[in-house]
Amino acid sequence: MTSKEFGKLLQDKLTSEYGVELSVASNQQIYRSLALICRQMMSENHKKFQSKAIGTGTKQVYYLCMEFLMGRSLKTSLLNLGLDEVAKKALSDADISIDSIFEEEPDAGLGNGGLGRLAACYLDGMATTGICGTGYSILYEYGIFKQKIVDGWQQERADNWLPGGQVWLQSHPDQAVEVRFDGEIHENWDNGFHYIQHTNYNSVMAVPSDMYVQGYDGKGVAKLRLWQAKAPDFDMSSFSLGNYNTAMSKNANAELISKVLYPNDNHVEGKILRLRQQYFLSAASIGDIVQNHLSSYATLENLPDKVAIQLNDTHPTLAIPEMMRILLDECGFGWDKAFDICQKVFSYTNHTVMAEALEKWNVDIFKMTLPRIYQIVGDGPPRPRRAGEGLPRRQGQDRLYGTDRRQSGAHGKHLRLHRQQHQRRVQAAQPDHQGQRLPRLLPVQAAGLQERDQRHRLPPLAAGL
Repeated sequence: MTSKEFGKLLQDKLTSEYGVELSVASNQQIYRSLALICRQMMSENHKKFQSKAIGTGTKQVYYLCMEFLMGRSLKTSLLNLGLDEVAKKALSDADISIDSIFEEEPDAGLGNGGLGRLAACYLDGMATTGICGTGYSILYEYGIFKQKIVDGWQQERADNWLPGGQVWLQSHPDQAVEVRFDGEIHENWDNGFHYIQHTNYNSVMAVPSDMYVQGYDGKGVAKLRLWQAKAPDFDMSSFSLGNYNTAMSKNANAELISKVLYPNDNHVEGKILRLRQQYFLSAASIGDIVQNHLSSYATLENLPDKVAIQLNDTHPTLAIPEMMRILLDECGFGWDKAFDICQKVFSYTNHTVMAEALEKWNVDIFKMTLPRIYQIVGDGPPRPRRAGEGLPRRQGQDRLYGTDRRQSGAHGKHLRLHRQQHQRRVQAAQPDHQGQRLPRLLPVQAAGLQERDQRHRLPPLAAGL
């Protein structure tokens, strides 16, 4: 593409979006128009790249991380698309410095440190080397915070990055995933088949927006899918009665999940929000991965051959019991087969071996917030029980229910999943909105659910995988 052709492309975008000429357009209008041009090109390239990968049966890589430190996208995208020089020339012909346009872009508020930068580099590396990769994280409204020093003390202010950064995001509300919190689990047995009903749960919709990462020299395109939390509906009845606070509280509680990166957790409310954030990311991402695979292959039997899921640090490790839940409860796999699939699909990156960097979750918080997942990591495969009989317990399980003290041992062994040595029958789920056929699945070591020690870590729920 020549500079003249690029200049015409930019002018057409300015005209369609803002109705202005390049000579009188503001720097912000030029920045947004350039971003839209890059996004459209990368979106088209990604479709071609993905279509080729599916057609050849290429293995898909999915990278789950609580943060992605992407930085600014315009300069990198123009370079990787091979448009940096023609863009610079087209703007200089209009007496505009491209560096001043680059300064209009805010840093994406999706990460703040080495963990997020590593994740961003992996996306860039996969795209450049032609690996079909997708990243998953949360679309934080305010990122972490903006720092201001007043009289030698740090003051934290909201990092409102979306007004300038949202131009890179392509929303897909039609691909939203429902995530369930709270509620009660009711067990039932029917002719030897075990199922449960999940009642009184609170639903949150995970709405995806995609950001594209162009590989250098156009070899491939990676996608970063970001989940935004939304309430499933609006409480019109309360609103009509004048109970406006009640009507709005449901939306506000749901949207808290994607409001801020790493909310303060030195109080109970913060701990619960952190846990909700991490399950929200895990459940939405696994649901999306499974749906994409089924749409291409119509079976999960070949999931380990076509999918690799990398968990970056402890935050997204709830993805493992969530995958077990889907395989056993919604797809009808037996225990051994489901566990074998998870062992082959998941990998985990450990970032520390220091005991003080690990964390513990209070059992009551975990059980209240994620009752189904608590069953998965806390109990064994189901068995029929006589009337009045309590839950089956194992040696050491009293310690799990009675205390959450840390047990000695290397990092990654304090919440290990154990494989049961017998099969169970399972009937494929017949979901209706308030009830599904769900089993009890995985036991856990007594030292498993542990209270938080440090701000940025969650226990690896499946370190044994």
